[in-house]
Amino acid sequence: MTSGNVQAQPAVSYRADIDGLRAIAVIAVIGFHGAAARVPGGFVGVDVFFVISGFLISSILIRGLDQNDLSLAEFYARRVRRIFPALAVVLLTTLALGWFFFEPREYAALGKHVVAAGAFVSNVVLWRESGYFDTDSALKPLLHLWSLGVEEQFYLLWPLLLVATRRVTQKIWPTIAIICVLSFGFNLWQVRTDPSGAFYLPFSRFWELLAGAALACLKLRRTAWLDDMLSSEGTATLVLRVREAMALVGLVLIGTACLVFGADDAFPAWRALVPVSGAALVIAAGDRAWVNRVLLSHKAFVAVGVISYPLYLWHWPLIVFARSTSEFSAAPRLTVLAAIAVAFACSVLTYRMLEIPVRRNFRLARSGLVVQLSSGITAIVAIGLVVSMSGGLSMRYPRAVRPLLEYQFDHGDSYWNTRCLLENGSQRFPAECTQNLEGVVPAQRMIVWGDSHATMLYRSLVAISGIHGGKVGELTSGNCAPVMILDPHAHPWCMEQSRE
Repeated sequence: MTSGNVQAQPAVSYRADIDGLRAIAVIAVIGFHGAAARVPGGFVGVDVFFVISGFLISSILIRGLDQNDLSLAEFYARRVRRIFPALAVVLLTTLALGWFFFEPREYAALGKHVVAAGAFVSNVVLWRESGYFDTDSALKPLLHLWSLGVEEQFYLLWPLLLVATRRVTQKIWPTIAIICVLSFGFNLWQVRTDPSGAFYLPFSRFWELLAGAALACLKLRRTAWLDDMLSSEGTATLVLRVREAMALVGLVLIGTACLVFGADDAFPAWRALVPVSGAALVIAAGDRAWVNRVLLSHKAFVAVGVISYPLYLWHWPLIVFARSTSEFSAAPRLTVLAAIAVAFACSVLTYRMLEIPVRRNFRLARSGLVVQLSSGITAIVAIGLVVSMSGGLSMRYPRAVRPLLEYQFDHGDSYWNTRCLLENGSQRFPAECTQNLEGVVPAQRMIVWGDSHATMLYRSLVAISGIHGGKVGELTSGNCAPVMILDPHAHPWCMEQSRE
């Protein structure tokens, strides 16, 4: 169904420079996660990925529509073969590491995030979790999979919308333009009303993928007269120079966003235009521009680009687990660097042992591999569900210590939250906070000393000590760390509490 004035062209051919651009994107993200102080805006690498993905996938979809051979079943099967193998291995490995590294509460949260990742709704779950009492994002090994959720939600809807559009009209441009404008406008509104929603939810991000789709449409919709004009000798030289300038400006925009933006900036908002425009300019410049032909097509960048998907999946869980042990390390930065090195090694193995065989074995892919991969992800989701619903499998620990690991964040009990947790200005602890220790042998008595975090452990410690006939007292003060030497200018009254 190709219109009369449009050249039917094949889907985008392989471009080494796009793999090089993928490398820039994933290196930026790893830089942000590994050393945010040095690459404060490295998170924009995800936006670059969105543009690349929108360009490549939309090229396939639009070409299929033009040649009237688009199979939605084959499209979704291809997505399964592309996404599921590496994702399954990373999710299983993360669950296995969590068994050894995480206490029940954290492990239960990990189980929930595995379920969300397998169902491609991580972005929605993370948005719903955002809040004061939520676990620090640095402790969530699957935090980065929010972007995979956005991308797959887009590709669940975009092919269906393209097919519906083609049944009504030959023109796809208006659909891309309208949705892109609506999505960007929604992003500007939502970043003011719900910043977390603007970051995680799909509709405020769709315009970034549609920027790539617009490039694909432009490439496949070039008319014959435009191709003739661009191929003329004089015009071709000028066009090449313009393209070289586009690629250079695009790369500068991406680099500027990585170095200037920060995690505290409202995002996406208008700021996302910078990396999105940069990625679009680099792609639109084509593979003949010097930046693309020489720099981005260099074998080092291409080598990183071809493993960018598994590298994106692997790097963050390994960094999280490495940081969980860094307090015991004499060189925490080296611990993180070691985790990144392991991520590269795992990515190479994943690419060679999983991705390449799946791509090349078309006979197997068409005779059940999609079903096998889908069943595998479903099984992993079921495991995550068991971990989540069981409260993090506390049976891993001896019965005597389980109450300590299953403590509740409860601030409602007036006795232990008010009477023995002093607030600013309080000077003395009531006698009842320690009177139950009288007459108890030293080996069976314990005092909880610290701030409100220590208070949260009180009930669990009481339960554990009760098993052995012990007693627990409480001497806690809000915002007062359990140390003998404090800064008297920060909390003058903390010194008094510590001396007691």
